[in-house]
Amino acid sequence: MSTPLSLEEAVASLEEFQHKSVNSDLSSARTKEQMAACIRELEYSEKRMLLLIQASNQVLEEMQRLALKKEQIQTYKSKIINTAKELNMSYHEVVQIMADMKPSTPSKK
Repeated sequence: MSTPLSLEEAVASLEEFQHKSVNSDLSSARTKEQMAACIRELEYSEKRMLLLIQASNQVLEEMQRLALKKEQIQTYKSKIINTAKELNMSYHEVVQIMADMKPSTPSKK
């Protein structure tokens, strides 16, 4: 025997279903038009849309910073590999020598 739902529970359940549906559509969207259609389905107010833009920009900046760090680390690693080849040493030997040469610096507080 099922229990009757209150109006609030029914509305909350419907909103949750719509949210899951939009999220599913958004994750499968591949073009600008598909993304825009999914965003329109959210029916956000202008204020919430501005927050969405700000959050999207913040996440994008974080992704770009991380990609840049990875690129810089890969470049540095390649330089170490090339140095190891020039000196006829292993990568780990060069890294160990670099670690041994590291000047001691006072901790920053």
